[in-house]
This record gives sequence, C-alpha cells and structure tokens, in this order.
Amino acid sequence: MSTRVQQLERVRRRTELVRWGLLVCAMLAIGGDSDVVRKRVKQGVEQYRKARYSDAAKAFADAELLSPENLTVKFNRACAEARIRNRADALSLYRQAAATRDPKLAAAAHYNLGSLEALEAQGVFGGAPESVSKAERERGMERLADAVSHFRNSLSADPSRTDARRNIEVIRAWQAKMRKIWKEKDQKKDQQQQEPEESLTQVLVKLDKAQQAAFEKNSAGRTRPDKSTLLQLQSEASSMVPDLKEKVERQFGSNQQVPEEQQEAVEQARQLFDQLTRQVETATDGAVTALDGDQGDESIGFQVDALDRVNQMYAMLGQFPEHVTHSLGLQEKLAAAGSFPAEPEEVPIRDGNSLLERQSRVGLLAQQLPQKAKLFREALEQQAQQQPVQQDPAQPQDTKAQERNEGYLTAVDRAIELGPALNAAIESASKELLIQQVSAASPHMKEALEILRKIAETLPKDDQGGGNGDQDENKGDDDEDSDEQEQPSPKTADEDEKLDDKDKKQQQEQEQEQQQQEQEIRDKEAAEALMRQVRDREQEFKSLKEQLRAMRLRRSAVERDW
Repeated sequence: MSTRVQQLERVRRRTELVRWGLLVCAMLAIGGDSDVVRKRVKQGVEQYRKARYSDAAKAFADAELLSPENLTVKFNRACAEARIRNRADALSLYRQAAATRDPKLAAAAHYNLGSLEALEAQGVFGGAPESVSKAERERGMERLADAVSHFRNSLSADPSRTDARRNIEVIRAWQAKMRKIWKEKDQKKDQQQQEPEESLTQVLVKLDKAQQAAFEKNSAGRTRPDKSTLLQLQSEASSMVPDLKEKVERQFGSNQQVPEEQQEAVEQARQLFDQLTRQVETATDGAVTALDGDQGDESIGFQVDALDRVNQMYAMLGQFPEHVTHSLGLQEKLAAAGSFPAEPEEVPIRDGNSLLERQSRVGLLAQQLPQKAKLFREALEQQAQQQPVQQDPAQPQDTKAQERNEGYLTAVDRAIELGPALNAAIESASKELLIQQVSAASPHMKEALEILRKIAETLPKDDQGGGNGDQDENKGDDDEDSDEQEQPSPKTADEDEKLDDKDKKQQQEQEQEQQQQEQEIRDKEAAEALMRQVRDREQEFKSLKEQLRAMRLRRSAVERDW
C-alpha cells in the first residue's frame, strides 16, 4: 500500500464516527393486558427475532390498537419501525415511551433516541466528514447535540447505563477533533484563496527541492539517517505529485489559441509531459516502497529517476529568468557541497555519484540557456513593438520599466556570450566527478557558479529572488511620482475627484492590458520552447543518460589492483 493510500486510510479512521451500539431492542414483557394483546406481542417478538421486522411491526401495531396506553408495546413497535427505517414513526413512538415512569423503559427509550440521532448525524457526515460543507457540519452537529441530550436523559433515568456514559464521551471527543480539523482546513483554504496560484514551474521547483533533500539524505553513506526519517522525506516529495499532475493538465488543457501549423507539436509536448509526470509518480512511489522494505540502495535509483524527469520537465518549460535563477540556486548548493578537500580514495562512491547527479542536472539546464535567452529577447522585442506610441511628451517616461528591460537584455547577451564557457566548466566538473576526483572538480564547479552569477546579477530583483514584492513597491513609487507632478487646477473639488478617478481607471486599464500582453508573449515563448524541446529531446538527453547509467553500475566498492 502506497504512503498516500495509508495516509488517507488514517484520516478516514480518525474521522469516522463510532459504530454506535445496537439499539436497545430486547423485547420488553408486558403485563395487565388481555390474552389477545399478549399473543400479538409474542408474535411480534418471534418475528423480530427472525429478522422479519415488517411482520413484527405489524404485530406490534395490532397490539397497540388493542392497548393504546401500553408504553412497552409502543417501545417494541418503535424498535421494529427503526429496523425497517421508518425513522419518523420510530422517533414518535420512542418519545411516547420515554414519558413513562418506569426508569428502565425510559432509559432504554432515551438511549435509542440518542442512537437514532447519532446514526442520522453519521448519514449527514458520510464517509468523509472532514470534507462536508459548512451547512452539513451544522446539521450533523445539531443531530449529535440531540443525541448527547438523550444519552444524558438515559443516564439520569438509570445511572447504571455505562453505555450511555461512554457514548457521551465518544461524541464529545469526536466533535472536538472534527472542529479542529475543520478549523485547520478552513484556514488553509482561506490562505490558498489569498495567495496567488502556483505555476507549473513553481511546483516543479518545489518538487525538485523536496526530492533532492530525500536523495541527499538517502545517499549519505555512513551518516544515512534512520528509516522513518528517510520515509518521511520521500513521502513529502511523493505528496507533491498530485499537484504536479493537476498543473500539467491545466497547462495543456487551457483554451490558448494555437496556430494550426503548431497544433501537432503542442500535442506532442502534452503527451511528453503526461508521460514524464507518470514516470515521476512511478519513481516516487517506487522509492517509498523500497525504503519501506529496507532496500535503501534500490530506492536511490528510483529517486534519481524522479529527479531526472523533473529536471527534464523544467528544462523544457522554464523561461529565461526562472531558468537562470533556478540553475544558479542548484549550482550554489552544489559548489558548497563539493568545496571540501578530499583525496579520491577518501570519497565514498555514493557521495561522488550524488555530486555527479546534481551537476548533470545543472548541465542540462545550462545547455538550454542560450536558446532560452534568444527566445526571451525575441519576446521583449515583440512586446516593445506592441506598446502604443507615446503621444504626449509631457507625460513622464516609465523609467522603471525601461531599466527592467535593459537588465533583461544585458542578462540575455551575457547568457549567449558566456554559454559556451558555462557548458565547458560543467562538462569538466562532470568528468572529474565521474572518476571520483572531487577536489579536481571543485574549481570547475565554482567557475560555473561565477558565470551564472554574472548572468543573473543584471536581472530585476524580483526575478533574482523569485518574488513579486518589488513590483508592488515599484507601483507605489510610480504613484508617488505621479502625485508629485500633478498640479492643482482652478476647478472644484468634485471635478478634481472625477478627473482623478478617470485617470486612475485609465491607468488601471493600461496596466491590465500590458499585463495581458506580457502573459500572451510568455505563453507563446513557452509554447515555442516546448516544441523545440520535443523535436530535440532524444539527442539532448542521450549523453546524460549514458553517463548516469555508467555511474549507477559502479555503486559497489572500487576494487584496487595493487
């Protein structure tokens, strides 16, 4: 059973209402009535014990007609009606029986009333009470409150009813637990609504980070942590796969206008991403299964496969600014990991392979960088052509947007210029890591890092850090600049306010139009990148796969020929 299935099963057991005990429907004896009444009650009891509840209900109903004041008969009939799901009749009869002065009969009637209310609540909550609507929560909780009230009355009538006391405790504990679950679920939902939706590339980065953390711990040789820690790390990565599948479906299921001549290539890209996503799911589940079965070395192979597939998807999808920052982040961690001095024989093979795996992924991204840069420059040029020509020279130029574009263009030029040197440094580092020469690989790894930093340093700050905070700050600065340049005119305050509102509305419309144009350009750029990657992907990954395959075959200890 996969970890995700086990987690769902635990949630189901945790939130499931207790299976309330059988209704207290032991047929109660009657006395003081005619032989006919006792005969009909006896028939009803016999039919009830044979599970012929409809016949039992009819027999008890006949007895009730002959003795309408007999509350014991009403109780027995209520038990039969409850069995054939005549809830309304059962509740009415139990309430009449509960009015008796006989404490045993009153306790039994109230207990069964409580059980019926609890079963009604169970029907409202269903098999997934954590997912019901707020209206269903309230309705189900009201039923449980009525159930607790009846169980209390049962206990008051007969203090020896420990089953009633237990049901009160169980319901109270279940209510408290579900309120906590609902509160956390509502808070998470509110947070998700407030936060912008993650893109496919962002999900890939998160999954890569989680899977890389699990892989590094698992391939740490003698310092490998315990099984439970490894399972927890791998399960965290595996739990992100459903989100990845959803993002892939949205990415290729949107109603983007695709030219007819490009539809075939886009369909090939969709099929490729579907295939890679399935492979990621298979690899992450395989890693969990292997770790659970104490097969740590086998799980490493699954983890490497998952990382390879995620990296392939990102290499094809990531746009130039994201591509640069992601590559830089990976290389920074890699350079730090490979900076320690070591002789070849002092480096465990698994550690050396770990560095090679990571450097190979950066190498795949670096191969795409010059092409990504060219596509991004084309998009910037196209965007500049689509911008409306400024008619009023008195209006201030958008200096921040101009600086932003200049930074992009500088980074693009550097990526094209330094691309060959970057790939050469990574290739040299990979060759040294392949033969376990970590010390010899370290300078090349640092050289690649410095090149990536030179490319990234001219990007706008929000692209360097991956956030959008500077955009809001820039907007605020623009507002302040426009306020400083506005001059009061000899008009009324209402007219000024109308003009301000009109100007703000026009500005908002222009900003929205610009954002829409930028998004269309980015979508087109991503589609073009996908199509090119689909055509060239086999050749690009062939060399890397051969290196990784050779490296995996060398997991055993090195035999020295003295």
